[in-house]
Amino acid sequence: MKNHAGPPLLTRAEFASAFRLTNRTITNMVRDGMPIAGGIGTKSDPHRFDLYDSVLWMLNREAVKRTGKRVFTGFNYE
Repeated sequence: MKNHAGPPLLTRAEFASAFRLTNRTITNMVRDGMPIAGGIGTKSDPHRFDLYDSVLWMLNREAVKRTGKRVFTGFNYE
């Protein structure tokens, strides 16, 4: 059995910087359903985004835009 620490969790600013996105784009993506791994979205408890789930969500959103079908189903961490 592998010792898996889990996926990286990023703040909104870290996620935006990693993908060269604006804060407004992240806000729109959250509104459109991008998963939030934790936090309530305040300064003291900012949203945290699971890197893997968020990237999967972005890839799926683009695939749906092109094909009209959901392509990806998610990662299994176990």
